Amino acid sequence: MKAGRRARPFALIFSDLDRLKDINDRCGHATGDAAIRRFCDAIRASIRTTDIVGRYGGDELLVLMPETVLDDALVVAERILRRLAGVPFTAEGQTMTLTASLGVAAYPEHARDKEGLLRAADYALYQAKTLGRSRVHTFQASAGTKNTRG
Repeated sequence: MKAGRRARPFALIFSDLDRLKDINDRCGHATGDAAIRRFCDAIRASIRTTDIVGRYGGDELLVLMPETVLDDALVVAERILRRLAGVPFTAEGQTMTLTASLGVAAYPEHARDKEGLLRAADYALYQAKTLGRSRVHTFQASAGTKNTRG
């Protein structure tokens, strides 16, 4: 609402830890929780202090980025992927690489209200997962085309 009142950019990253169910099934929920904490650490290390991170549900996390244009949000999302995959995750004697899928949407390009922006980022996340996971994706609403990085 504030971005709309002030005609300022705003971006949203909708993220999901890839294959968490497999980790929970193989290693237990305590290990899955540790993987989510590692994911949160990667996000916190990649964003500004003015950005806000919140859990949407399960292992889905939102990053609210005021005063951020789409291209800058994509850079942050890619940084999150690199940080997450850059540190091996060891649990139950197994070492694995954690990956995530991220959908990025921006105001006003993708939507002009919070519900629309969330839908756009959620759709972009869905596309990232559909296209193979471990990637950043955004939806170009005006052209109806996809843009994938990863």
